[in-house]
Amino acid sequence: MLVAVVVPELENPLLLHLASQMAHALLRQGLLSVLCPEAAGREWQEQWHEELPGRLRARGIDGMVHIGPVRTGDAKAPEGGLTAGPGAPVFVVHAGAEGSTALQLCTDDAVAADRTLGYLSGLGHTAIGLILTHTADQAAGDRAETFLARSPVLVKQTISSPEGGYSAAGALLDAGCTAVVCDNGLLALGVLDAVRSRGLTVPGDVSLIALEDAPSNRYTDPPLTVLQLPVRRMAQSAAEALKEALLGVPVPRADLVFASELVVRGSTGPAPRGGRAC
Repeated sequence: MLVAVVVPELENPLLLHLASQMAHALLRQGLLSVLCPEAAGREWQEQWHEELPGRLRARGIDGMVHIGPVRTGDAKAPEGGLTAGPGAPVFVVHAGAEGSTALQLCTDDAVAADRTLGYLSGLGHTAIGLILTHTADQAAGDRAETFLARSPVLVKQTISSPEGGYSAAGALLDAGCTAVVCDNGLLALGVLDAVRSRGLTVPGDVSLIALEDAPSNRYTDPPLTVLQLPVRRMAQSAAEALKEALLGVPVPRADLVFASELVVRGSTGPAPRGGRAC
């Protein structure tokens, strides 16, 4: 049996790590997989999603695992959108689609917000910025609402890249934020650069946390404090459920929600006394 592993952002280290773990987990279930990059740009994505089901069916794909962000409606099956064919199971790992009929394995933003904000509050931080990635669905808005319900964080949205992180960080630093929370490590790299360009330091002047972890995050200077996903467990759960679905075993439609763990490294510390001069 052959499974398509769809990845929307090949430049995202976490999504590649998830895809790699997914491929290994599928192999342990006796399932072969092929990597399927997603088209860039909204116009191209829409055409890509329209053509994808037919292309996959023509190549004998038995099921699909979509890694990371998915547009609302993309994962509806079997009526249309992201489906590998009539009755073929579709799984979404790490980011869900509202109203999707695909089985979704996602992370608990409420737990991530509680652990992140609780930790920073304990360090004395009250001026906290949140940098989120622009998405075509409501994922960024939902995550922002989750954090704002717990603390008056200053929210900025940008593209998922170091350049996006650098640009968004400028506004947060101008506002006097002493801690910045980023969607991912790519954004955090840009924040590190922005902080240093002003003669400031991490974590002496600004603490930095990434809400996603990738193997490379421990090698930044300083190593990033992160919310670490149970990547291997998520991949294994998806692979086991997909194998059962392919064998005709009914799979519960309830989403599987996983909690991230706070991993403290060198990018966070106590808030500077008296705040920080902009």
